[in-house]
Amino acid sequence: MAFHAENDTSGVASGTHGQSGFHPAPKPLGKPGPSEDNADAGALTQIVPHMESGPIARFAADIALTVNRLGGDSRVISAGGRFAQEVENANVMHETMTFQASGPLGFGGSSNRLSKVLDKWSVRLVHSHGSLAAQQVFSALSKKPIPHVASLYRLPDSDQANDRNSQAILAADRVIVASQFLKSCLVRGNPAAAEKISVIPPGMAINAVHPSVVTAARLSRLVRAIDITTDASVILFPAAVKPNAGHDILLTALSQMMETPWVCLFATIGPGERKTRQQIQNRIEQLGLQNRVQFIDNCDDPASLYKLSTVVVSSVTGDLAFDYAAAEAQAAGKMVLVPNSGGSQDQVTAGTDGAIFETADAETLGMALRWSLTLAPDVRASIEHAATARAYKTYKREEAIKSVFSVYDSLLG
Repeated sequence: MAFHAENDTSGVASGTHGQSGFHPAPKPLGKPGPSEDNADAGALTQIVPHMESGPIARFAADIALTVNRLGGDSRVISAGGRFAQEVENANVMHETMTFQASGPLGFGGSSNRLSKVLDKWSVRLVHSHGSLAAQQVFSALSKKPIPHVASLYRLPDSDQANDRNSQAILAADRVIVASQFLKSCLVRGNPAAAEKISVIPPGMAINAVHPSVVTAARLSRLVRAIDITTDASVILFPAAVKPNAGHDILLTALSQMMETPWVCLFATIGPGERKTRQQIQNRIEQLGLQNRVQFIDNCDDPASLYKLSTVVVSSVTGDLAFDYAAAEAQAAGKMVLVPNSGGSQDQVTAGTDGAIFETADAETLGMALRWSLTLAPDVRASIEHAATARAYKTYKREEAIKSVFSVYDSLLG
């Protein structure tokens, strides 16, 4: 989801060094900032295609910042963006480089340039984020004995484990995936690869959406802005406005619940597609739901939006390797409804911290919604507490970074 508390950087390095075996090489004395001449320290380099926004760029930046704060020689290579500016402001060296997807004849000039930069920096370890970055590193390190950690956050481009993206990922010395589901996709047909794969969900700034941070004034301002009645349950669906995202299926389920007082908020992610949005709006009007369903665009207070919500439908079509919306909603202490496919199903325990419905099925989604909206207060409180506990146990950013450092340790000794 677009919110992802990606602007919060509090506590990134807190407690990380003391509980991980990872010991970054110190920077040369007398040179407190990044320098082209600091190569003897052995740079730990994060490679990310884009660093403008999103949880992947946020997590990569947090790793780089933590290495730097612990005294290591931290470097980043990306096409730039606001997170790149953030790491530069923290004295982390950043090299701007645009990555191109490989063509049918192999890799392009970007991998050649990457190879030269890695040589210049005397890199100690490379951590690529995403399949495109892994492709470029795979080519750049073809004859270099530099340890490579590859992180995969999304499904490979095809279901075949031997496609080019999967080959580049599995060629790394260690692989980090965002979910158990994603690991099963990678090892299909390559069972031996399982030994090198670690499941580490990307860390999140979960405190940024905790209900305790939302003041009464913030919540009141949001209620006025979206103009909803106080006695209605609020169903939140954070999703990109694009074909097959599941809006129509959710609308069908909602149309069968007219006897229940509810409103549904479609919190948009990204700019969306104008044609698809108009189709969704037409469907809303066709079902007579225009007084109950509304779009929320560019919400600047996601924590308040979560607190206002009764239940969150994180996904409908179940095509996610890792369900960021589910993780963030749980961090906000909300019950989550997820489909029984993809990575979503592994992030909820039915009846304990949410509910699971049949993928892309309006009937079972409707059943889950009715159940969630009619719970006794004490039962709801127990489920929300369990959701928060799962988030703090599984998605806390500091813990995720410690786990990444453990993977580094396995290669650096």
